[in-house]
Amino acid sequence: MQSPQSQQQPQYAQPQYPQQQYSQPQYAQPGAYHQPQVVEQPTRGASGSLNVPGILALAVLLLTTFIPLLTPVLYRAVSTTGSFSALSAVIAGANLLLLLVAGALAVVGLVVRRFTRWRWAAIGAAVAVAIGLVSHLFSWIGGLLLSTGIY
Repeated sequence: MQSPQSQQQPQYAQPQYPQQQYSQPQYAQPGAYHQPQVVEQPTRGASGSLNVPGILALAVLLLTTFIPLLTPVLYRAVSTTGSFSALSAVIAGANLLLLLVAGALAVVGLVVRRFTRWRWAAIGAAVAVAIGLVSHLFSWIGGLLLSTGIY
């Protein structure tokens, strides 16, 4: 009679994965490499029209920067007549008019979809016009406060 230990042999599960056979590395056959296909895509600048209203808006904004250069010359010319308040109103009105024209051009440059090239010009002009209008508004409020004696 055999002992109970000899009858019970350990039963291990069979390996799920086959044993790896180590061999020489296998390299691809010469000429088996796939050449990547180069697809020509049209450049972004090739489609659409040049954003002329945006560029013109920036040019008009450039004119607003020259107004402070002309102001002393204009005040000197008006010093003989003494109508400084009229000249101040004309300078403020010219600045506001240029800002509104530049703003209208910037909006046209932003709204029209076919003006895709140099769209940044219209975006930059719109931002500059917004900042200029806020500055003009603050200047007007400050002048109003000074003239009424509140400040």
